[in-house]
Amino acid sequence: RLLICFVALIPMWAALLFMHSSGDDGPYFMLFLLVLIWVADSGAYFVGRRWGQLKLADKISPGKTWEGAIGGLLSSIFIAAVTSKLLPLNQQA
Repeated sequence: RLLICFVALIPMWAALLFMHSSGDDGPYFMLFLLVLIWVADSGAYFVGRRWGQLKLADKISPGKTWEGAIGGLLSSIFIAAVTSKLLPLNQQA
């Protein structure tokens, strides 16, 4: 199990370090990624708790619903659209 953790965590850590150090916008992109993950997770949780009925994968995770998955997707799309207008990122053509 420890080996599996290293196989998963080391590439993730390396990607975050690479993203953070990739130019002036690196920290903004990293923060954007983390916020997007948090919003998607929170949106899925709250929509799933409120309207969730259809189980997504009952044997793997019994609390997950299709409605929650759609709520997470829609909330992340909304935050991505709003954030792309607010963050001062360099737009490369």
